[in-house]
Amino acid sequence: MKKINLNPPPSPCVEVTLSAYADMQAIVAACEIEVGWLAGCEKVGSIYRVTGPVMVPEQDCHGATTEISPEGLVKCYEGMSVDAANRIRCWGHSHVQMSVSPSVQDEETLEQLAGQAGDFFLSIIVNKAGEVYAGVIDWTVGWQFSDVPVRILWPETETDWAAEVAAKVKEKEIYAGSARGFYRGLGLFDNYNR
Repeated sequence: MKKINLNPPPSPCVEVTLSAYADMQAIVAACEIEVGWLAGCEKVGSIYRVTGPVMVPEQDCHGATTEISPEGLVKCYEGMSVDAANRIRCWGHSHVQMSVSPSVQDEETLEQLAGQAGDFFLSIIVNKAGEVYAGVIDWTVGWQFSDVPVRILWPETETDWAAEVAAKVKEKEIYAGSARGFYRGLGLFDNYNR
């Protein structure tokens, strides 16, 4: 049994790189039943960042369940460095067309995975509607978090768009008179009140 801390830590956030998020959405789009995956993560303060790689292990799936086999897990980790294997801290799966709220089985699976990891583990649930749910168990702070905010990390662009917009976009002053007078020359109100 893990010790629970009664002092709340800072509010957590889950960040997902754009490439990891695109992989997750592609997996969901490719499967009409529930499907699971694993992904590499890192923790920076109270931010849990999913960076990938995203991997689909061998699994038995149904419309509302997915079970990753022990053999499937072994095959996922084959050829990985110890460092890369230790970064696998995210279990994700699809709820297809259903709500992304976790089931009791989902919560039990997260607890089991977090117990094996020893420090932290997170769960991401997505569906075909684009909804995303994240839950985190972090034994280093002694807390389990539900419905954690998720942010998709967009890559930096080479163009300074804020400067570009500031230099080229000006707010137009609009005549504040009556709309009828303003549009009269356009013929829009020619038949109005006749």
